[in-house]
Amino acid sequence: MMPIIAMAARKSKAPASRPPLNRRSRRGLVLSLKHVMAAVDVENPSTQALEAAARLAERFGATLHVVHVVPHEKWILTEASKRDALRESAMAKAAIVLEKRVAPLRATNKKLVIHLVGGDVITEVEELVRAETIDLLALESSGRTGVDQFLLGSVAEELFRSVACAVMTFGPKAKPLPEKIQAILCPTDLSAASRLAGDLAVSFAVTKKARLVFLHVRPGRSESPKNRAERSERLEKRLLLELPLEQKCCPAEFAVEYGSPSARIMQTAIGRRMDLIIMGVKQAGPFGRATTHIPWATAYHVVTEAPCPVITVRAH
Repeated sequence: MMPIIAMAARKSKAPASRPPLNRRSRRGLVLSLKHVMAAVDVENPSTQALEAAARLAERFGATLHVVHVVPHEKWILTEASKRDALRESAMAKAAIVLEKRVAPLRATNKKLVIHLVGGDVITEVEELVRAETIDLLALESSGRTGVDQFLLGSVAEELFRSVACAVMTFGPKAKPLPEKIQAILCPTDLSAASRLAGDLAVSFAVTKKARLVFLHVRPGRSESPKNRAERSERLEKRLLLELPLEQKCCPAEFAVEYGSPSARIMQTAIGRRMDLIIMGVKQAGPFGRATTHIPWATAYHVVTEAPCPVITVRAH
């Protein structure tokens, strides 16, 4: 049996250049994943993120990385003489839980690496993502017990705004990622981050042979049917120029809605039974953690309310 702890302490490793997440084939631009990571909270029994990461890693022959961070801040008020013993005990318990979680995956995921580390959750995960050139990080924020490091609005949101890879987040209302993805929603505000999200959405749609819907939400009230149709046509023309959309390989629909972006995204995701949402997000603010948790931010609302997992991509 392979060792459960592949990295007990973070090693200094220069990150390799990050390859694109897609490659061109006869079917168009298809998804290409080499390193997939699942961030696991051992105090949260849910395994949605781990199962999704394992399935994607198996599908693409990628290395599956599973990480759990034992947060040292947990004992910041504990007497210094007792901290080391408490941390060692927590690491040992976490190793047992991780082994149980990954045991069913060993048969199908031959390339499996476990990272059990201690320290600051964000710092450790960011370092691992860079060092291991992770293509996709899966995490969940549905847990409401145990270590609160993975509660949405704190660490989870900062991670999808700061790590150097795409992030698949399972919010409190998200259903598991289906084996056969049939419908993908890609909200776009026509920004650089949305362009990257669009590339990834096309790759997913081509690879999974899924229906793809691009949604652009404009502020204010709805327009006449004629004006709405004209805006949809302009959106389609622009995206056809910017994205690798080949209609035979990836038939796409282009929609324009009006009002609150998060509300309209949710309405579309629920009404059209989307299996996956892929969207661009802004980078973490200059003051880091103090500015990433903005309750009214579109990405925050989408992830917390989405009925399916949400993949976020940020412009570097």
